[in-house]
Amino acid sequence: MRHLLQPANESVLTWLIRRDPEPLTLPIFPDDPESRLVVAHLLNGKCYAELVPDAKHLVAICGDDLPLGRLFFHVKTVDLVDAGITLPTSANGGRP
Repeated sequence: MRHLLQPANESVLTWLIRRDPEPLTLPIFPDDPESRLVVAHLLNGKCYAELVPDAKHLVAICGDDLPLGRLFFHVKTVDLVDAGITLPTSANGGRP
């Protein structure tokens, strides 16, 4: 299942930058257990962002090659829930 971010009354890129002003160009899962990895990319002039719950989903989202042209953000879990994301559950909390 894919988890797209669509914050109300704000562009997704603005929302992400307010939560992580220093995005990464490579997908590094956060060390902080309260944060999750979110990927943002442009498609047809519009920014889309989605939760990357684990390495398997990272490949499904970005492909096998280096994920060029994307930005990766570390976003607090509470902010994702506030934005309407239903987080995946598993024995490890959905984290890699």
